[in-house]
Amino acid sequence: MNKISVLIPAFNAEKFIEQTVDSVLSQTYQNFEIIIINDGSTDNTLNIIEKLSLKDNRIRFYSQDNGGVSSARNLAIKMAIGDWIFILDSDDYLHPSAFSECMNATDIEFIDVFESNYIYDTGSGLEYPKQYFKKDKLINADKMKCILLNNIFSPLLPRTLLIRKKIIDEKEIRYNTNFKIMEDVDFFFEILQYAKHIKIFANRLYHYRINPNSLTHKEDYLLRLEKNIFFFCGEKEKFISRDKHMCDFCDSWYLRNLISYYRLMIKSGNQSIGTTNDILEDIRKTRFCLKFLPFKDKLICIFGKFFTKFLNYIF
Repeated sequence: MNKISVLIPAFNAEKFIEQTVDSVLSQTYQNFEIIIINDGSTDNTLNIIEKLSLKDNRIRFYSQDNGGVSSARNLAIKMAIGDWIFILDSDDYLHPSAFSECMNATDIEFIDVFESNYIYDTGSGLEYPKQYFKKDKLINADKMKCILLNNIFSPLLPRTLLIRKKIIDEKEIRYNTNFKIMEDVDFFFEILQYAKHIKIFANRLYHYRINPNSLTHKEDYLLRLEKNIFFFCGEKEKFISRDKHMCDFCDSWYLRNLISYYRLMIKSGNQSIGTTNDILEDIRKTRFCLKFLPFKDKLICIFGKFFTKFLNYIF
């Protein structure tokens, strides 16, 4: 019987960690372990985790000095003994049938990754974003790469549920700790180099919490983008050499970072890397086709150098 390792990195997660863990314990499929990495929390997270571990012997935890979410996830991967890996953020939660839908898939022997649509939990209610996949699909990895490339800026893509651990172990895939944000994009694309088939469920099995205190909403997001850009510039050739799709994907991923950085610069007035014109010039040099960009980002690429005040108004 397939065992699932649920990996939960937790930093100052006292508000939601219990609900997150309970959503796993409430699964209709019960063959799992839960590994929680307390990543140097300074609130009551550790005490809550300790109490949860006494509640169910399938829960293991480990505390480390704060090393970031990638470091915590890598440690959890090392500790995991399951056949499948599921990486769950400490403020998100699952539909009770999430695991059973995966494990009951008739074609499970051919599947290396499971994904599903998701629901936003805003704290004041649930929101149901548009779905990229309206029916269950079984697709190959190359098709998934093309979907990612064509929708790099889209919020509609499904959320990864399970990854076959054999791939992670045999290929020694880990999160790159040099990425400060969007590290999961790099990790998932590495998985796709070796995965054969991806099963996508139209059902919304993952609840994504919109948490203003999460890393992607903190005030230092601009600094994290800056670090991503510097790191990527130095490592780009290594990423491109992985796969025939990687050249275009790397350009699009780099452009996403640049545009996000530029938009935040406009809002904050911060120009810590250089002038806005320098950033715009880098954006224009990127080979990535404009047709894939959202409308506002096309405005940045085409008119940003001449209409910065106007862009400041619309952003």
